[in-house]
Amino acid sequence: MNSDKIVIELDKTYLSVLDDLRRSHPLTVTVVQPDRFDASSSEIAHAMIVLSATTLPFLTKIVVELIRARKHVSIKHKGMELAGLSEDRAESILRNLLEHDDPS
Repeated sequence: MNSDKIVIELDKTYLSVLDDLRRSHPLTVTVVQPDRFDASSSEIAHAMIVLSATTLPFLTKIVVELIRARKHVSIKHKGMELAGLSEDRAESILRNLLEHDDPS
């Protein structure tokens, strides 16, 4: 099983978008407060999510929902941070991350 993680940075008031993923895959999501010292850090949360074929549909849904609502969302993976993505581009990137990280 791939245990690689992806981090979704989002506004703390929108953590409820993670509810479906937490219910169906409770061990795959960890929410943490970022270790930053600027004014925005109190409003931002990081959701660390195991990247797998079963979590990918939930991840995509979460990111697309936030993009459609025009809310802050960024995707962090292996030192790269992506923000300001369109729905289609975000879906494509998430799919590609899984394909390139899948050891099978």
